[in-house]
This record gives sequence, structure tokens and C-alpha cells, in this order.
Amino acid sequence: MSEVGRFMSYVSGKRFSPLLRLAAFTGMRRSELLGLLWRDVDLDVAVVRVRRARIKDGYTMVDKERPKSTRGRRVIDLDPTTVMALKQWRRAQDKEREAWADAYEDSGAVFTNEDGTKLHADRIAQAFERWATAAPVPTIRFHDLRHTHASLLLSQGVPMVDVAYRLGDSPETVLSTYAHFIPGQGQAAAALFAQMADGQAGR
Repeated sequence: MSEVGRFMSYVSGKRFSPLLRLAAFTGMRRSELLGLLWRDVDLDVAVVRVRRARIKDGYTMVDKERPKSTRGRRVIDLDPTTVMALKQWRRAQDKEREAWADAYEDSGAVFTNEDGTKLHADRIAQAFERWATAAPVPTIRFHDLRHTHASLLLSQGVPMVDVAYRLGDSPETVLSTYAHFIPGQGQAAAALFAQMADGQAGR
């Protein structure tokens, strides 16, 4: 099991475990997770649509309708276990709505405070730092969830363009950042060129 896998096991059952799972299993940025609304999630089809981000401006949180690049607007497929985790989270959120009654603020956000209000990035950062320090793994950063998502996919031969799409990055950015995780890239290129060149020489 990877370090991120052991960390995910440690945070299982904690309030923001579904948020962290979605980060690790989709490569979404923290700002995209905080900006995610339930209307952008289709658990029947098993996809999330990244359409907005929630970022810090000083201490104030600001909702942006468009991610920082056109590539940021994307549809990400979910695995069945992540779908189940989100369904369980939605049921827990419904119970909080009932408990808070009229005091509940229905922000429509997927990940919220107990009273339904949208999360501040600092709350996630503080919780993550606390758990990362206590977990039985070397200290990891929130961004390492995204990094691990990309590196594991590339190491298993998932095409770079597909990984770049999931991350909302350009293939060039993914190549410059994660090229060393692509197994046998140099050998494959050398073998392909030799095959082509030798074939042409023999004509």
C-alpha cells in the first residue's frame, strides 16, 4: 500500500475523509473540491463536473465560476468505491440538515461545515496537517494526493493525455512534471525508431 493509501486508511471515518478520497482518486485541486456543488455531481453516471473553484483572497474565500484555465472545466469519472463514499457523505449531510433545521444554510456545496455553510480553506488545511502529522506515514502535503494520483496512473501506462485531462492540466505540464514516472519511455522510443529506420534501410 502506498503512503497515500495508508494515510487514507488512517483518516477513514473522519469528517473530511470523503473530500480527501475525492482528491486522491480524481487528482482534483483543493480549490476545486471546495467549490464543488451537488448539482455538478452525478452519482448515477459516476462523474463529477469541475466548473468552479473556491479560493482564498487574503483571508476571504471567493467563489470563481470558472477554473483558472479552460482545461480546468472537465468531467471526471469516478470509481465505484468513491461513488459509495459520496453517497454515504450525502446521507450524513442530510442528517445534519435535519438536526440544524431552520438554522441550516443550504449552500448546495458538496463539502460543508456542520451547519451547511461552505468550507474555508484554512479548516481543511488545519485538519489535514493535524492528521498528516499523526498518521503512521511520513508527513505528506495535500498536494501529494494529486501528485500520487498522476504518478500512479502514468506508472501503469495510462496515456498522458488522459492523465492531463483528469488533472485539468496540459499534456506539456504533465510531461515536464511527471515524465520520470512513465516506465520505459526512452527504451520504447529507441526501439520504435530502430524498427522504422532499419526497415527503411532494408528497402
